[in-house]
Amino acid sequence: MYSSRSYENFHSSELSKNESLTNKMVGARYLKSIYDVGAVEERSQNGFLTFEFEIRIISTPEKKFQASSSKQKQMFIKKFESFYGTIGDVKIICGGKEFPGHKLLLTSQSPVFRAMFAHDSKENAESSVHIGDSTPEAVEEFLFFLYHGRLQQVPLTSADFTACLVHLASKYQMGVLMGICKDVLVDIVDVCNVLEIIKAVDKYQELSEISVRLGSYMKENFEEIVKNDEWS
Repeated sequence: MYSSRSYENFHSSELSKNESLTNKMVGARYLKSIYDVGAVEERSQNGFLTFEFEIRIISTPEKKFQASSSKQKQMFIKKFESFYGTIGDVKIICGGKEFPGHKLLLTSQSPVFRAMFAHDSKENAESSVHIGDSTPEAVEEFLFFLYHGRLQQVPLTSADFTACLVHLASKYQMGVLMGICKDVLVDIVDVCNVLEIIKAVDKYQELSEISVRLGSYMKENFEEIVKNDEWS
């Protein structure tokens, strides 16, 4: 319980600062409010009183001057994006069309490009990369992804075009792009393109995990698939 005498004797210096507090019980309530110690059990032994207090230390966080990690990432990505399509130090050539590129960015995104430009390769010496097993449209989309981390053509609806991106993602070991292509192939599969998609799946080990879904789709839609002209 609270004792006005205990509070007054123990905190006489504090009470003396407040001359208006002439009533002992008022003084006790005042001390209780400023110290906020809760219920205090009075234990008087040999003229000594024992009090229990809870001490709380509250620190004020220092002001943070650095940007948040998410904001830093966005700023970093924006800087990469600003280089897309600008004159660089390497040319990507496909189907007679040239695309400007930057070795630093290409090597940061693909381990194949990293190895290519880290050695005395033909591509490194000539500062040009010839891609003869794809289409200019697919290469352009591939490069856009390297600089932006997303696809330019959204949504993708062509199984053939997606298969071209799958080939580039596999050739240059772009796991993130390959994952996106997996989702696209599963989303766009229908009775007209399921066979084409299965052909692409059979070529790339990275697509093996969606083969079960495609197999299930064929079983469920077998009659419609065989009616399609491509079946024959």
